[in-house]
Amino acid sequence: MFKIVQMTDTYAGIISKWRYPAPYDIYNFTEADASEHYKVMLSNTDEVVGFYCIGEAARVPLNSESTPYNCSGYVDVGLGLRPDLCGRGLGKELLETALHDIRIGLGFYSYRLTVATFNERAIKLYKQFEFKTIDKFSNASDITFEVMVASHFDRIIDRSRQSAIKHFELEKRFNGSIKHSLWVADMDFEVAESISIALNDRALDKIYGYTARPDDYWDAAVNWFNRKHGMNIAPHHLIHSPGAVTSINVSVEALTKPKDKVIIQPPVYHPFYAAIENSGRIVVENPLIFTDGDYAMNYDELEQQAKDATLLILCNPHNPVGRVWRPDELRRLEEICSKNNVQIVSDEIHCDLVFKPFVHTSMQTIAERSIPTFVSATKAFNIAGLQASFIIAKDSQQREALSSFFSRYDIELNNSFSLKGVEAAFNGGEKWLNAVLDYIRENMLYIKSFCEEHLPEIKPNLPEGTYLQWLDCRALGLSSEELDRLLVEKAHMAVNNGSIFGLHGEGYIRLNVACPRSILESAMADLKRAIKFN
Repeated sequence: MFKIVQMTDTYAGIISKWRYPAPYDIYNFTEADASEHYKVMLSNTDEVVGFYCIGEAARVPLNSESTPYNCSGYVDVGLGLRPDLCGRGLGKELLETALHDIRIGLGFYSYRLTVATFNERAIKLYKQFEFKTIDKFSNASDITFEVMVASHFDRIIDRSRQSAIKHFELEKRFNGSIKHSLWVADMDFEVAESISIALNDRALDKIYGYTARPDDYWDAAVNWFNRKHGMNIAPHHLIHSPGAVTSINVSVEALTKPKDKVIIQPPVYHPFYAAIENSGRIVVENPLIFTDGDYAMNYDELEQQAKDATLLILCNPHNPVGRVWRPDELRRLEEICSKNNVQIVSDEIHCDLVFKPFVHTSMQTIAERSIPTFVSATKAFNIAGLQASFIIAKDSQQREALSSFFSRYDIELNNSFSLKGVEAAFNGGEKWLNAVLDYIRENMLYIKSFCEEHLPEIKPNLPEGTYLQWLDCRALGLSSEELDRLLVEKAHMAVNNGSIFGLHGEGYIRLNVACPRSILESAMADLKRAIKFN
């Protein structure tokens, strides 16, 4: 195993004797280069075998404008291996050590990797890591330089081994041969290292009995939502819930009576309908208005509907259309509901999945009265399987009414792993989250660009939040059933048909883009062929 220490001018002098070509000053170290931004890797015999440097140290020329990949937001990493190690097992171990340290020790999840290779064996070594070659150029007959882009999120993981719903239930949900599973709203990315380390440590305890929630657990959530979203909450405002769908159902039961009217804003997350109808309440649809490629609330209609309604379920950010509601929009909504004594509950589980320059505004910061709000770490940090979320309820009577349902059905406890996973997400996952947001945004831009160039009949939106892209397929002139057949039987894609989201969802599909880019590229190529030959 390699040791990793700070570089000094002594080590820089040793490395300079490897006789790298002078024109590339990444290899011409001076005493000024011996800073905290440089690392050197040593073998267990203290023999220098390789090094890497971060940021401005990686100065191999790159004309990013001429490349097919967007390098903005990447960290530059210069990596050098001792020539005689290239192509040997020690070289592979060294490269793995460097990439591990970049991700774990330095917290970088997306980076541009600059590598010097010296022979065909070395080139083969780097290709084992499946980096995408951006540019390639030579300076001498015996040395080749390759500039590549690597991302933690490009790795394809076989989730069928995990009994993941999006794969395990394909045959039951979709009657066809599916290659591209893009329907269930979770990510195909490995979680932040802080989470996996915490869960591995917990697994090593080897006892998984009933578990109480320590103060650290509550504090991690409170500190996150106060710091990130200005919610001004305290630990006693939080109620544990297994998930947002449970929270929606409990809220409808606790805050309304049978035959009460409950307002929703379709096209919207379909469990909203089920929570209302299954409890004997009446669904009142206040459809969003679609104008000039964007969605807005229909306040005029809401003014009338609120007169005899009891509850409104808000979705912010909105699933599936991806709107992040602005403060003035939320204030208008609250003004209408408050005037008519309509309680609001706010589903904000996507609040941390918002793209710049948009900013999430919580109903906690808008309303003067208590607004039960659903939040979690599960969407943003890809830990939905841990079954842990929160309801924020600042009013004690509301809190008691909601809590009583969890006690009655004995679903008020966390499991042994969710305690550690959620706490680790809030305390150590922010760098990972920032990187995954950048990657998802690039995926959305890719989908939009592909359709504009190859499938002009399909018009994807650019969501302000969530990792769910809403594609307008109405120009294809297909019914919902025909659209399903095209997607499943000819494009071999599993996506959500827009009709399940209620009014005005017909002719749309919801696409989960939280997956490696190569999966989307393959899916869109198949969709193009399917439409061409339909």
